[in-house]
Amino acid sequence: MKEFEQLVIEEFAEKLSLEDFDNYEGVHTFSLTYQKKRKKLQKKINKQGHLTEWSTNKLAAAAVFMIIVPTTAYGAKTFYEWYVNKNNHELTISLKNEDEKKSAKKYYQLALGDVPKEMELEGNHLNFKNQQSKEGVIFNLWRIRKDVSFQELSTESYEEKSISGHKSMIVKKVEDELDSFNRTVYMVFEKEHILVEASVAKNMSDEALLKILEKVSLKEVEKEKSDYIFDEKDFEKRFADYFDSKEEKIKGLPKNSDNLYQADESINYKVQDKHISFDLNSVEVLDNINAVSDKQGFNQESLNHVKSLEMLDDKGQLKKFKQKEYQSGDGINEVNKVVAEREVQPKFVYLSGTVKNLSNKKITDLYMTGTVAYLEEKNQQFNYIDDKNKMYLPQSQTLNIDYFNAGNKGKNDFITLEPNETVTYQFGFFVDEDKLDKMFLPIVPFDKDHDMMNLDDNRIWMDIRQ
Repeated sequence: MKEFEQLVIEEFAEKLSLEDFDNYEGVHTFSLTYQKKRKKLQKKINKQGHLTEWSTNKLAAAAVFMIIVPTTAYGAKTFYEWYVNKNNHELTISLKNEDEKKSAKKYYQLALGDVPKEMELEGNHLNFKNQQSKEGVIFNLWRIRKDVSFQELSTESYEEKSISGHKSMIVKKVEDELDSFNRTVYMVFEKEHILVEASVAKNMSDEALLKILEKVSLKEVEKEKSDYIFDEKDFEKRFADYFDSKEEKIKGLPKNSDNLYQADESINYKVQDKHISFDLNSVEVLDNINAVSDKQGFNQESLNHVKSLEMLDDKGQLKKFKQKEYQSGDGINEVNKVVAEREVQPKFVYLSGTVKNLSNKKITDLYMTGTVAYLEEKNQQFNYIDDKNKMYLPQSQTLNIDYFNAGNKGKNDFITLEPNETVTYQFGFFVDEDKLDKMFLPIVPFDKDHDMMNLDDNRIWMDIRQ
């Protein structure tokens, strides 16, 4: 994944971390309101500065179809016409609108009149309750006061259709193991000047999807209760800088940086009213998670991940799995394809650390260590691994701190310290064996703003390579 694309996805991660949805009885509605950034999501995703290939793919599924390609501006009209251009696997869908009258800006909630009993609404995601793959449909709203165009890559076919009187377009994607979504539906609500976009997962049948879409409606509400409505102007402004700097490279971490520590070095850290020290006591590489005494510290999402991919058996043993090497296509002339396959042994990296509050003030919600990052050495610097448009999936690593146990002094990856208190805690990560010699640990990097394009800017790293 190119660096500017990673930044776009991280920008979406920040937007998604602001969402808070309300559910109502009867007709199911969901509403987005802006609140304070959720600490954990902000610290673990937005300021993390790096996503693994597995987690990037997961976020990309939720973000990729939000990117807009604006066309010539006209005005607003109550009748819209599709214009479609297909170039191999690239499909450009334009929605034209020739009335020069301007409509008042109104706000809406999306209402689902028919939610299957085996599904539940979580925010703007309609998910399956008891399936291994929970993805069903992700909804987004677009304001279409002028012409808009959407670019769909890796497409197989498209069909114009009327769904409950709404002009609609159904786009089918080529079969791709990397993407859990294989259809996108666009529905035009002419009166409201809103385009409803539905990204559809593979495990949702066409029949079930159509039944849901036939009962989709928009409810006019006050601005504060509205779902977030994407606008092409917002995106032109928000991402102009990203797309103007595609060639910008991430600045690496020099081998002699003052921000780089070895595993046996003590870190003394002071920012604002916080003054702490951190020592890494031990790093163990395990083949069986039963060697960890307290199993309650495992992140359930992480366990579900390794179990679903049959990397972990009932006795806690980590098992070899088949990993495929994909050559990324451009989505126009070439699609993603498998070029090799290999066996990979997952490991569990189990660490113990000690943190001490050196101040006379209580410290709450201390996010001491971030998710392990994988860096390679080149030209006397460490930087993210350059896989040259290749992806290796599946992987054992996740976006989480897979294990965290600070006893009664911590919860959900956060630690609380009384004045001058010392706490020893355990944490850990699932890691592919071939990444053990590339592991670096970000230490308390989240109290200061930092340049995401510079690994040496206001960040502390610990070399834990094995």
